[in-house]
Amino acid sequence: MNWSYRQLKVGRWVESRFGAVNQSDPGERAARFLEEAIELAQCFGMSRGEIEKLAAHVYAKRPGCFSQEIAGCGVTLLALSECIAIDFEEVVDAEIHRIYELPVNHFRKRHQRKVDAGIAAPMGAAE
Repeated sequence: MNWSYRQLKVGRWVESRFGAVNQSDPGERAARFLEEAIELAQCFGMSRGEIEKLAAHVYAKRPGCFSQEIAGCGVTLLALSECIAIDFEEVVDAEIHRIYELPVNHFRKRHQRKVDAGIAAPMGAAE
């Protein structure tokens, strides 16, 4: 599976679970990415204090260009994958397969809990 196809497939998956409005909201997509990044850091034992210190460091700088920052995220994930000997492409494909297999309501309920907690945008009309 090539990366353009993966991107399109995941975009369609987001839209089918959370609605077109949610899929097309860059702020919401960035929030969900940050949530995953924090969970990844937590897996490696990073403390909340360390994460907050890193966030303060980032916010002390001017914002970057979104395309370069997205590329930086990708490169950094590849470097981490190499560091811990995980086949990035294999685990991404397995995760895409896993999320497609779960019932739609599984994700809608999880997302609604985030909305209720004030950390996610409400779902749009899912198609």
